[in-house]
Amino acid sequence: MFQINDEKKYILEEINDLKDFISFAIANLEIKDSFFEVSIVTEEEITNINRSYRNIDHPTDVLSFALEERDSVTTSKTFLGEIYICYKIACKQAVEFNHSLLDELCFLTLHGLLHLLGYNHLVEVEESLMFDKQKQIIKQYKKGQIMKEELQKLLEKSYSPYYHFPVACILVTKDNEKHIGVNVENASGLCMCAERNAIYGAISKGYKKKDFKEIHIMSKSNKFIKPCFVCRQVFTEFFDNDIKIICYNYDGDLINYSKEQLCPYEFNDGDLV
Repeated sequence: MFQINDEKKYILEEINDLKDFISFAIANLEIKDSFFEVSIVTEEEITNINRSYRNIDHPTDVLSFALEERDSVTTSKTFLGEIYICYKIACKQAVEFNHSLLDELCFLTLHGLLHLLGYNHLVEVEESLMFDKQKQIIKQYKKGQIMKEELQKLLEKSYSPYYHFPVACILVTKDNEKHIGVNVENASGLCMCAERNAIYGAISKGYKKKDFKEIHIMSKSNKFIKPCFVCRQVFTEFFDNDIKIICYNYDGDLINYSKEQLCPYEFNDGDLV
């Protein structure tokens, strides 16, 4: 869905993490069946582009060129356009804003991508909409990175000597407390899933139905997993419909599910006779 062009190999250390961020942004913005390019260029190159297409004869940090003008924020099954980032200016701004070069590259790439999707900052209302979206996506990404690292460490505590399939879970309550769980196996085959361990642990600490806002689940695999049907029944018992269910592979890529997607036909107290 995207390509990074770095002919001078400026960002060899950052490129994989930048790809992860772009993939996250694509998922967050629900971009489908579309393609765009990100090019890391010199100060001279971006000055030439700026002069040729905008009649401005000086360098800038990022330029984006949409394939076509859009009247609304939308995506299409097409080539979205091109984003050009000046490496030298990105380095300067990373120092100026006291963050890493990767942080600056992520910010500039996202800024350019939002322009490709029709966002703008020519007037105050549009500027507020665009910058709020940038802040939201970057905040969610950083939160996801922290969660990914915590889940990866937690996987090492899984007791899975039989099926060799570690699973870790972090359940977040509405007061932002985290409750952890790992899967625990035994020789009989009767095992406890990470999700239920986390939920029951929170219940044992006094939390009640509907106190939960997010559940994060990771396996030590390059594939995404979904909760088993026993865990889904427990979700039905304890979770509100707006619970965020987030499943990760070991690399930290993620998929978001709603409770309705995973538990479409609930069995609840109304089914008891």
